[in-house]
Amino acid sequence: MDYRISQNQFVISDHGNIFFVNFIFIYKK
Repeated sequence: MDYRISQNQFVISDHGNIFFVNFIFIYKK
C-alpha cells in the first residue's frame, strides 16, 4: 500500500470519505 501526505487541503480516501486537514495528515491510499 502507498501512503499520501496532504497539507491544508481536502483529501479523499478510497472509502470516499472527505477529510479537511489543517495540518499534515497521512492516510492509507
